[in-house]
Amino acid sequence: FPSHDRHWQRIRNTLPDFIKEFSDFKRILGEKPYSRAEVIIENNLTARWSPLIATDERENNLIATSLRQAFRYSDFYKNALAKAKIETKNGTRYRCAICNELFKLSQVQVDHIDPVAPLDGSPLLREQIIERIWTDKIQVLDKICHSKKSTSENKLRKKAKNGKIKKI
Repeated sequence: FPSHDRHWQRIRNTLPDFIKEFSDFKRILGEKPYSRAEVIIENNLTARWSPLIATDERENNLIATSLRQAFRYSDFYKNALAKAKIETKNGTRYRCAICNELFKLSQVQVDHIDPVAPLDGSPLLREQIIERIWTDKIQVLDKICHSKKSTSENKLRKKAKNGKIKKI
């Protein structure tokens, strides 16, 4: 059995009438796009495949790490550095978006303005991880400002995880 056949067998009793027959299920949804997908029914009228929220945090972290490494070669990343680039008598420097000071390339990092990991600690779908990493909403920060920003964000995540702040 293809994977969508097995999936249909498992969930068919929970499906609305328009998709209860396998031929309708297959015609509307087609092949299961990836192994970790589920059927989403909207308003009892339409159905689509959707990625499952990845529960394996380690696997998601590996994916996010790989995407971050690849992102360093993107036009978004290069453009952020180019915008912050300043030619001085002492050579090329980069302006920090927080403190406005100038730094050598080795002293700056490209930061996602909107944190990749939600501050409320909620899990992300894999497609959300991609969307949140691969963005032009980035800025150049010196390592100290970047560290302070990250530390502050991590404190908020920790408070959310411990139930001390409401989910955003």
